[in-house]
Amino acid sequence: MSYIAVDDVDARIEKAVGAGGTALRQPFDVELVGRIAIVSDPKGAVTGWMTRIDPA
Repeated sequence: MSYIAVDDVDARIEKAVGAGGTALRQPFDVELVGRIAIVSDPKGAVTGWMTRIDPA
């Protein structure tokens, strides 16, 4: 599955759902990686969206 880097996964998922998309998996944290969500567009294409964490 493909993942797309976004600036704020929570805000982007909210916008996508408002535009007719479906959050297949609400945003969740992956330790040492970032925050990820799985979304489907209105036609059924599925991608993962991710906001990386700062490893500092």
